[in-house]
Amino acid sequence: MKKFITITIVAVLAIFYAGTANAQMPKIVTTPAEKTTTTQVKKSTPDAVKINGVVWATRNVGSKGIFCDFPYESGLYYTWEDAQNACPAGWRLPTTEEFESLIASGSVWTTQNGVPGRLFGKTPNQIFLPAAGYRYSSGGGLGDAGENGYYWSSTQDYGDVAYYLDFDSGGVGTGYYTSSYGFCVRPVAENSNAQLPKIVTTPAEKPKPVEKPNTTPAQTQTNKPARTCNSESVMINDVCWAKTNLGAISQTDYGNYYTWDEAKNACPAGWRLPTKEEFESLIASGSVLTTQNGVSGRLFGNAPNQIFLPAADELSHDGTLKYAGGTFGYYWSSTQSGNYGAYILYFGGGGAGTGYKDSRGVFTVRPIAE
Repeated sequence: MKKFITITIVAVLAIFYAGTANAQMPKIVTTPAEKTTTTQVKKSTPDAVKINGVVWATRNVGSKGIFCDFPYESGLYYTWEDAQNACPAGWRLPTTEEFESLIASGSVWTTQNGVPGRLFGKTPNQIFLPAAGYRYSSGGGLGDAGENGYYWSSTQDYGDVAYYLDFDSGGVGTGYYTSSYGFCVRPVAENSNAQLPKIVTTPAEKPKPVEKPNTTPAQTQTNKPARTCNSESVMINDVCWAKTNLGAISQTDYGNYYTWDEAKNACPAGWRLPTKEEFESLIASGSVLTTQNGVSGRLFGNAPNQIFLPAADELSHDGTLKYAGGTFGYYWSSTQSGNYGAYILYFGGGGAGTGYKDSRGVFTVRPIAE
């Protein structure tokens, strides 16, 4: 299945009509899951979990103002405009920043009651988001169900374009697209300091880690010379990482910002963009949130082989930093995702990971030696 961001036809939405208060919401056709006495919960008392300071509902929104019965249910699909008023009282759409914080908490592709999706957070503070797909704006057909999850944020980009959470078995990220498509809604509490309701969990299949290809290194030849890095780079897990961002004059300087197409040709001779796998190797070396000269970022590696990546944020269409800098870091990789996206390294206060973004996004670059 093609990723959602490859869809280019914008038509009139046939799922919901804003302003038609009596229109009946369509329901998802799913195989009924077995219900036991331990999974019976009331719609009026939604469960909640606090992750990185944000109180997340553990279930999607069904009909307007009502939560689904179980965490693995997809609920209904809303246009971005309809989603603004879909949440129950005391709940709202997450911001893009809150989705980025959720991503930074970590996630794993798994199933609950046979429904594929992603489990975010760390035990016991975890939420499951089903891969419910989306509804076309023309005809209302269902796409990518069981393969991708699309969830509206409250953040508008420009015109009829808004940001959303996007994930599949390979990763998770945020992107933006036309607001007339039907996505799911997973609310957050309006008051993050509110007392959490009692959590009633649904029995779920034990989370299964995403299978990775066998990366057992080949036998090293005895006559192969050890790799060394020049004075402008630091070796971490056999990769020579530049000490500064592209265009930066110091380790704490943000440097220049690029779209993915620009970033592919921006590195000077002898340098290139890291692959997604090389970023994952950097993440595996360990990191800590810190500041250098008053600049927030993450320090990767182990002394003395360490590099500091500033939380340089992303540039908005008006040329300003989206989160005013110092909160999140986004760095382009060379690895493409679908026809219109590419993988990035992202990090915040909760951790670091890889995800994918629309290739039109404007992020920083940390090169590696060829």
